[in-house]
Amino acid sequence: DALAGLARVAYSSFDYATAIERVGRVLAKKPRHPLALRTRAEIAVNEDDMPTAVEALAALVLADPRAPATSGLRATVAYFGGDKKGYEAERKGWAKLGPVVSLAAGVLVEHLVKRFQYAEIERVTREALVMAPFSAPLLVERGMNAMRLGDEAVALKTLDAAHKQDPFHQQLVAMLNFVEKGLAPYRWHEDGALRLRLHEGDTEPLRPLVGGLVRRAIESMSRRFAYAPEKVTLEL
Repeated sequence: DALAGLARVAYSSFDYATAIERVGRVLAKKPRHPLALRTRAEIAVNEDDMPTAVEALAALVLADPRAPATSGLRATVAYFGGDKKGYEAERKGWAKLGPVVSLAAGVLVEHLVKRFQYAEIERVTREALVMAPFSAPLLVERGMNAMRLGDEAVALKTLDAAHKQDPFHQQLVAMLNFVEKGLAPYRWHEDGALRLRLHEGDTEPLRPLVGGLVRRAIESMSRRFAYAPEKVTLEL
């Protein structure tokens, strides 16, 4: 168990080679060690090695089928493996988990964050909060994601609700302070497909300069890659 935990530490530090080596040593002695199998599957997802992810997940399902994290990993593998039907079916089953749905959603959200799937994170956390409305971890995830999407109103409301459930969460306190005070002098400016956030003292000189540069860059990249983004958000 200690070695599996050390493998998890290496995984969290993105030292996948060390994590895989440690996982291999654990599985050599205990082929159905849940944490080792989960770590191996998650590394495979991060490396886009879906065959290995599926193989490790199958072993994990046999070893620990009822764990919320196992369900979260099933949804993760289905999502990144392109199995939309399986993904939706797995998430539908979360209705039976109750408050521990956060443990399943947390696994999925971790990987969605790494792939910048912010719209999907909003959907996952919003629906999970219907099942566990007072879950501080879910509220924090949704609030942090609202910040990524530039929706400070939802972020502030959600993070404040999370703070009421977990007032000693240091990262949460820091984020609330940032939203309430740090962002106060900054303003959003909409200009077609361009969305700029500028300090109120810099708006007059920077808005026309930055706007022109970004629009030209968008036009150039659109011609090169035959893709025109619906919205570009830039914060200075």
